[in-house]
Amino acid sequence: MKIKHFLYAALLAVLLASCDGSVLVEVVTAEDTPDKNYQKILGVVSGTVYYQNKKGLFSNSSSSEQGSDIYSKVLNGENTLVANSNGALVRYSCLYGSQYLLYFQIYWNSNDGYRSTIGLYDLSSGTNYPSVPLNVTGVTATSDGYWIKGLHEDGGLVVFDKANNKVYLCYPATVNSSAVTFTALTDSDSVLDVANTSSMQYEVGAYFLQRTQANTYSMMTRVHKVNNDEEDDDDHDTDLYFFKWNSGVPSLLAKSSGTHPYRPANFVINSSGTAAYVLCTNGRLYKYSLDLDSKTATKINYYKSGGYSSGGYSYGTGCMMYYISSGGKEYIVTKPNYKSRAIIVLEFTEDTAGTTEIADFDDSSLRKGFAYRLDSDLINCFYELRTDDSSKSKLLAGTNESGMVSIIINWDNVTNNSSSNGSTSASEQYDTTLNLLP
Repeated sequence: MKIKHFLYAALLAVLLASCDGSVLVEVVTAEDTPDKNYQKILGVVSGTVYYQNKKGLFSNSSSSEQGSDIYSKVLNGENTLVANSNGALVRYSCLYGSQYLLYFQIYWNSNDGYRSTIGLYDLSSGTNYPSVPLNVTGVTATSDGYWIKGLHEDGGLVVFDKANNKVYLCYPATVNSSAVTFTALTDSDSVLDVANTSSMQYEVGAYFLQRTQANTYSMMTRVHKVNNDEEDDDDHDTDLYFFKWNSGVPSLLAKSSGTHPYRPANFVINSSGTAAYVLCTNGRLYKYSLDLDSKTATKINYYKSGGYSSGGYSYGTGCMMYYISSGGKEYIVTKPNYKSRAIIVLEFTEDTAGTTEIADFDDSSLRKGFAYRLDSDLINCFYELRTDDSSKSKLLAGTNESGMVSIIINWDNVTNNSSSNGSTSASEQYDTTLNLLP
């Protein structure tokens, strides 16, 4: 027995000496979780959450007790609305007008670009229309259809006009089971020219969404390839286009006056709408002052979260990035691109005008409270639920492997690594019966 105890002690010592503690934390807090991947939370309508995973489009509703195991209070009635079939994957999707799910599928060994039809699921009737005629006004169609670069949760459709080498942000104008029509923003400031030359190589970048109780914003990027190395953030410069959505229609908020270095991971707009914070995949946080009259986003400065050492954070494209303004401070809740990394809260002084450099920058690592079940998996998607409490946030968060949870964030204690910062449901015991975003 003494030998066994000695071996246990030696193993513990090795764990403590050979890691930053994250492995030990995962061992101590480990619990059974479902093997369930969430890709996108499309929206919540009347207590029903609609989402996309690798198996298709699903809905979940009607919270009730189902048994005595750890998943006894899951949302029952989980339905596959659009299943992958014949080797096809649901690639892009959105919830339109709380009435329709729009989606595109990709087939193995086929081209994912040219499209002449779109899938539509009618929530009211429960009818799936897998091939509805697709029209895009303001964009030149080729003989094969439209080159689709993405369909996103806000209804934004990114279309490449191959004939003219231009990329447009479009929005749904007419949607029914007979035809779906998108309209392109044709303002010259909102159109991306991606024509390549011998000296400059362009590619369509990423599209990001920020949806809050007050506003919906999106950011579209155009990437400049500046050398031949692959997958290196230092090898790209990026143009940023910020949009504000009103009644389902985007308008250009501002675009960067100079190229943005490094590859963006996500963004937020401050509470006054005067500044954008752009988080890069290498952990750098940039601030842009937004001039709404000239529609110009001017880069102010940046900070490297985690410092300049090798212990700094890195982030995946589309990572969790949630903004809070409270008590004269601005907070950004983030999740680095490692399963074992804690939730990181970035904190700095509030700037209503949006023109001041970031000062008194700080970050906090959280594994307790609302972060308890989010610090040991990747967060693929999140969705803000409406709350009447001006000092709290309520979110749904979908993970890479461990299912979905609902969390409550207490603003006054958001940087405290304790239960005072909020709470989380168990995996797959999330609550959508709270006050909801429309």
